[in-house]
Amino acid sequence: PAGISATDAEKGLAFEKAMEVSEGLASMGWPEPVVVDSGNGYYLLYRVDLPADDGGLVHRCIQALQPAASDHVHIDISVANPSRICRLPGTWNRKGDDMPDRPHRVSEVMDAPDAPQAVTVALLEALAATLAPELETRPVAPYAPVSGTGDRPGDDFNKRGDIAPVLESHGWQRIGESGGNQLWRRPGKTMGNHSATFDGRTFYVFSSAAQPFEANQGYSLFAVYAMLEHGGDFKAASASLAAEGYGGEPPGDGVDISGIMATFGAARADDADSSEMSATMPTGGTSPGQSVDNSEKPTPFDLFQPRTLAERFAEGFALNPPVIHGLLREGETMNLIAPPKIGKSWMVSALAISVASGLDWLGFPVEQGPVLHIDNELHANTSTYRYNRVAEAMGVPPHLFGNQLTTVSLRGRLADLNHLGTLFAAYPPGAFKLVIIDAFYRTLPSGTDENDNGAIAGLYNLIDLYAMRLGCAFVLIHHTSKGNQSGKLITDVGAGAGSQSRAVDTHACLRQHEEENLVVLEAAPRSWPPSAPLALEWKWPLFTPVAEVDTSALMGTARTQAAKKPLPSLGEFVETCIGPQEPCSARAVVYAAQQAHGMTKRAAEDMLALAMEKGLVEKIKADGAHMRHVKARSDLVGDKAKWIAAIRENSPGLGVADIAERTGVSERYVRQIRQQLDDEHVTQQEA
Repeated sequence: PAGISATDAEKGLAFEKAMEVSEGLASMGWPEPVVVDSGNGYYLLYRVDLPADDGGLVHRCIQALQPAASDHVHIDISVANPSRICRLPGTWNRKGDDMPDRPHRVSEVMDAPDAPQAVTVALLEALAATLAPELETRPVAPYAPVSGTGDRPGDDFNKRGDIAPVLESHGWQRIGESGGNQLWRRPGKTMGNHSATFDGRTFYVFSSAAQPFEANQGYSLFAVYAMLEHGGDFKAASASLAAEGYGGEPPGDGVDISGIMATFGAARADDADSSEMSATMPTGGTSPGQSVDNSEKPTPFDLFQPRTLAERFAEGFALNPPVIHGLLREGETMNLIAPPKIGKSWMVSALAISVASGLDWLGFPVEQGPVLHIDNELHANTSTYRYNRVAEAMGVPPHLFGNQLTTVSLRGRLADLNHLGTLFAAYPPGAFKLVIIDAFYRTLPSGTDENDNGAIAGLYNLIDLYAMRLGCAFVLIHHTSKGNQSGKLITDVGAGAGSQSRAVDTHACLRQHEEENLVVLEAAPRSWPPSAPLALEWKWPLFTPVAEVDTSALMGTARTQAAKKPLPSLGEFVETCIGPQEPCSARAVVYAAQQAHGMTKRAAEDMLALAMEKGLVEKIKADGAHMRHVKARSDLVGDKAKWIAAIRENSPGLGVADIAERTGVSERYVRQIRQQLDDEHVTQQEA
């Protein structure tokens, strides 16, 4: 789970999944891995002999394992990043507060072969190959109905022609396949993402530097052939294909019509062939002797690309690769809505650093990649200063991500979304994993009413086009409307037209909690399972996930006036709010008091202070030198002894060795304290 430790049940499911994956890889000939208990899940460590820039081979291998994941067990794809930080065996894993059902744990090596063997490149490629099987060649229906007899060379080429040799002879490179689409890279480009796709029917070009094709346009096989082989002369292309055997005469019925055909044979060569450039017949505006060249006009079938569901299934329906696991994928857009001056721009800087370096963001795993941050509110030096402070707070040296993060400051020289298209067009597809625009309202074209649903939906369509061409995700930072936001649905939060939440793939918002310095992140994603609200604590300059917070207690929430519970006695407070979870943090005590007795944060803090003043509760150092609360035990001396007593009371089945390991003392000392506690218990019973 993000930001908190796993329960024993969750961790058990992770172990079962790790063993399932290990056995599956072993059946493919993979060597034994080193198995590590991370304290919150499990690692399968396989040795590989590859350069850091492996061409994405390891990434594809882990992607190939994703079908083994489930709603309950996540297979972390971010570990494909060679700069990814992993848990070091022998150290503590402390996600969130240490709770009885979600304890902190020590990571450790569970199993390791005597002589670990490297996974061969052949085995890696064999696994990666299962991700994108070869496109199955199958007969397909033409995009549009053909006119006449359907025997024109261009129509015939659309049905059975092969454009691969044509593309390759003009410098295009086929670099792979994804989701049933061939991926092609334009001439002159030697690295990076693809420039066009081909699904067996339409060659769709994304690149603006792939002359003679235009960006974001689809082309039939015949159009590709005509434009590359004949400079766009469709008539010459048709004649050339006819000479190669494409096209044919109308089906005969045994009657010799050669004499009739001879009377208009010349006209057929000049007129009929040129008309095949259109998939549909022209409507009006022409005389019977005229021909119209509609070859450069896409048909409705080209524009809308209809498919039967059977064809969709055959093409494949894998979801786009993730950018932020649980929230956002490539080609998608996410709104991040928050009140003014709450710290959302600081949060966005942390997001940019996380993606650029491959580090988790607010507990959400991310895919590492280049980031473009367009800021139209801050001066360039202010933005850079913030990045420096956030990087320091995150403990990430700038040299680890600096070359992966590009910033643009538009303060004082605003550019709207239409104008930003010129910037995006200057970068090739695949140049960025994520584009951030902060703030969205400053990119609205002049005269745009942010309450106009049609206008706002049109702008989101434009962003979708940019995302599709760049092959990246977009995050748009926006502000809330005025007034109380606590009672609104997630999708109703945000100033302006309601279409802004309906047009995006993920609508996320930050709402203030009734506790100081706490906010609640809520998100409504389209291509991910619903996510639970996440409490975040603002400790300048970072937001940090925190557990044991009632995320429904938003500032301004109207609460029903239930019968007020009487406050518990001091002894009852200690036994119900501290005893069952000691040693515990002050936040854990407050949370327990809120849940068990309906107490306010202030009342719980006051009663905790009174319990300490009366000598019923004391603080000890536990769980890595953190100050934790326990019930007072005056007969025991030393924090370790009191820690052992607390563990023994709440976990009576825990063995001596486990207690010793957790508290960092010898087993002999644990037995000594247990004996002392047992003797006192007997004495109390006799009394």
